[in-house]
Amino acid sequence: MPIPNVSTLYERIHKGSEGGQEFSRILNLLLIAESGLQKFRFVNFFDASGDYKGVDAIIIQGEEEIGVQYKFFPILLSSEHKRSI
Repeated sequence: MPIPNVSTLYERIHKGSEGGQEFSRILNLLLIAESGLQKFRFVNFFDASGDYKGVDAIIIQGEEEIGVQYKFFPILLSSEHKRSI
């Protein structure tokens, strides 16, 4: 059975700040689901700027803690965007 041709997330998500919040919400949902499968603790943050001191979430697995920062660009990625990632 062929995969249906649907629009991409890039095409569906809003380009303004509400798009960035939706992008974060989607990533949080994916990481919450993955944390249950991979048995790690997932803690997400939210403040007025959308993160906490530059970190959007932390993945905790045993003694290891990994800070996660989401990057949302409402346009196609430029060379400058790629460098910032």
